[in-house]
Amino acid sequence: MKDEFWHVHSNFLTSDPRQLVGGIFDDDKKNYERAKTELSNEVILLDDALILFVTSLQGGYRNAQQWEDNISVKAATAMANSTLNYLLLARYAVLLGYFPEARDLLRSCHERITRGYLFFVDKDKAQKFLSGKEIPQRDVDNRIATLLKVDEDLRKMIRYSYTYQSSLVHPNLESLSVRTAGSSSEELKERIVKYPIFGGLLPTGIGKPSLYAVIQMALFASKVIGIMFEETSGTWKKEYNRILKRYETFLELANPIAKAT
Repeated sequence: MKDEFWHVHSNFLTSDPRQLVGGIFDDDKKNYERAKTELSNEVILLDDALILFVTSLQGGYRNAQQWEDNISVKAATAMANSTLNYLLLARYAVLLGYFPEARDLLRSCHERITRGYLFFVDKDKAQKFLSGKEIPQRDVDNRIATLLKVDEDLRKMIRYSYTYQSSLVHPNLESLSVRTAGSSSEELKERIVKYPIFGGLLPTGIGKPSLYAVIQMALFASKVIGIMFEETSGTWKKEYNRILKRYETFLELANPIAKAT
C-alpha cells in the first residue's frame, strides 16, 4: 500500500506567511498525537530504553563522591549527559514528523556515546577532551576497536556504521529526497526546488522504522553507560535484555522476509 502522509501543510504560495507557519505547527501537533496513539507500542519501548539510561546515570551521580576527581569518569559522564538530551530530542523529532532531521541527532548520539566510552577507558583522551581539544571520530572509532581488541573486519564495521549515518545527513542531493514531493518520473535535481516539503511529515510505514532507529541508539547508549556505572543486583541487566528482546521482536515483525532467511 502506498504511503499516506498524515498531515502536510501544502498551500505554501497561497497562504499568509504567519498563517503558514502556524499551520505547520498545528499539523506537527496532530502528527505527534497520532504517532503516540498509532505507534504506542514502539514509543513505550523507546521510553523504557530511555528510563534504563537515566537509571544508570542517576546511579552514577549518587556515587559522584567516588569519582569526582577521576577525569576519565567526569569526561565520560559529560558525554552521557549530552547523549541523553540528543536522545530525548530525537524522540520528539520522530513523533513530530521530522524523521529526516532526526538522523543528524542519532549521528550526534553516536559521536557522544563512543567518546564517553573512550574517555572512560583512556585517561589521556579524557584529558585531551577536558583541555578543549577536538578528537576526530575516526580516531575515536579506531581507538575503541583497539581497546576492545577487535579484528579488522569489526573495526571496519564500526567505521561503516558511522560513515553510513553520515551519508544520510550530509547535505548532498540524495539527502533532500525525503523532503521532496512530485513524481519520481522527474529527476530529483529538478524536483528539489519545485516541490519542497516543510514541517513535520509522517507517512505510514516510516514512523516505526524511525522509532526503531532511536530505540537502537538508546540501547547502544544504555549498554555503554551500563559499563561506566555498573549495577550489581542484576535488575539492570534483566531490564536491558527484556527491552533488547522486545526490540528484536519488533524488527522481526516489521521484516518477515529477513526472519525467514
